[in-house]
Amino acid sequence: MIEEYGIFFDFEGETIRLPQNPSEFQIKVKSSNKTYELVKLGEISVIKDIPLREISFKSTLPNNKDYPWVLTKNLFKYPIFYLVKFRQYKESKKPVRLVVTRKTYEGISDVQTNILVTIEDYTATEVAGALGDWEYSLNLKEYREYGTKKLSFQKSTSTSTSKVVNVQSNRPITKNIPKTYTVKSGDTLWLIAKNQLNDGSKYVNLYNLNKTEIDKRNKNTSNSKYTIYVGQVLKLG
Repeated sequence: MIEEYGIFFDFEGETIRLPQNPSEFQIKVKSSNKTYELVKLGEISVIKDIPLREISFKSTLPNNKDYPWVLTKNLFKYPIFYLVKFRQYKESKKPVRLVVTRKTYEGISDVQTNILVTIEDYTATEVAGALGDWEYSLNLKEYREYGTKKLSFQKSTSTSTSKVVNVQSNRPITKNIPKTYTVKSGDTLWLIAKNQLNDGSKYVNLYNLNKTEIDKRNKNTSNSKYTIYVGQVLKLG
């Protein structure tokens, strides 16, 4: 099932969920506007593009899956697993995708966080008195993709001065999507949409496609309407 709040990292085809939610999740948007002094007019402000967002939060990596606040009981990993992942993200010199899912009383909120980020810095501290638990803090920065297209020119066989230009596309190869998917332990609609449809934001589409079956299983429960169960067969398209 999908809980009210969840933080995920997706990197090179692997998606992990942080085992405990932070008490605060901060998104900071700075300004790059410039101010100048003009004769007879005084101070003016020149509006610039919005800088990259900065994200920070801190939480705990529990060493015991029986803690009541652990969100990953079915896929429990010890703290060293996450510490190694943080190090891997930092050393890779590549962006990692950050996804935060949120739920309102009516269901999943439309206010989702799904962006590429870089690990700017992080701190990990072993907790005294809680054997094996680690506290950590992460400072992330939004990453904007950029790049150039490669052009190759071929000599024309005619007397014309026109040139043939081949543009190499970096468009990914579309994989074949199966018609159905059987829910496994630890699955959420977002994870299934991400892994099977290459886009986690399509979890609402999956719900709408399987609404009758999902609503039937969740009837007379207090679970989110997006809750799914092991063994359910979901249509993907």
